[in-house]
Amino acid sequence: MWSDELNSTFGTAGGVPGSQHIGRLMPYHNRLPAIAALSRERPDQSMLYRFRADPPTTTLQRLKGLTTGQLPTFIDAGSNFAGSTVDEDNWLQALRRPQIGIINGTEAARSHNLVFLGDDTWISMFPNELSDTQATETNDTLQKSRTGWARVRPFPSLNVWDLDTVDDGVLSRLPMFLLPPVSENKSEIIRKEREQWRQLVKQPHMWEHSDFNEMTQANSMVSDKVGHAQLHHEWDMIIAHGLGVDHCGHRFGPDHSAISHKLAQMNTAIELIVNAIDRDEKPTALYLFGDHGMDNKGDHGGDSPREVDA
Repeated sequence: MWSDELNSTFGTAGGVPGSQHIGRLMPYHNRLPAIAALSRERPDQSMLYRFRADPPTTTLQRLKGLTTGQLPTFIDAGSNFAGSTVDEDNWLQALRRPQIGIINGTEAARSHNLVFLGDDTWISMFPNELSDTQATETNDTLQKSRTGWARVRPFPSLNVWDLDTVDDGVLSRLPMFLLPPVSENKSEIIRKEREQWRQLVKQPHMWEHSDFNEMTQANSMVSDKVGHAQLHHEWDMIIAHGLGVDHCGHRFGPDHSAISHKLAQMNTAIELIVNAIDRDEKPTALYLFGDHGMDNKGDHGGDSPREVDA
């Protein structure tokens, strides 16, 4: 799970180095109690790391650094808004590359099943790795033992005045992968969690998509080889990249009350994701990343202490 501009202090109560607000509680303090709760209640299963992002702290360059392990340069920064394909070796490429393993007692090649939701910057960087396979999946062309499926839903990222569309696009689809299909589980707990996910989405119309309808409908994620059960049970990795916190910073700055609402939304999402992981029999790890921080005005791209702190 990726949150743009997730400064390390957003989960703490103290002041910010280099800030005039040291010792004061700001709108972004104590808004991610789920992180502290996991560290306190599951010390053997959780770890919180603070890292210093290598500048330039523009989103594309930080994603490139975090996926390839290489250091970005300021010369690269000009491509932040145009986008450029990543040619270097990266973990996303490795995930989608067929690997030899034992399947049902027989040696076979298999690549992993992938779900991507969120910031469309990833699509310009990884057009091959993040290519949705739904349209090409038929009984003849998709062999699960050899070719992994991918479901990709990018949302436009450059309108910094829009605080909700990208986040709502992510949050209105995540539960479909994390929670069992209604046909499998109609328990009261699952029903309540579905309702909690629904309440997280600020724009109700974002639920009005056909991604999980029957495959006969346009834009459905369902195919004749990957049904509802497979979408829930058989993904290997989900990448969810929200932008609400970043856009709050650009539009209002870090000290505005709007940022507390976006962090609270993220906190509830973290809690619901952890609940789903706990309930599932499949062993799953949750990584929560910030790619960079923000300066006193809510911007990023440079190398000031607050911009590189995440």
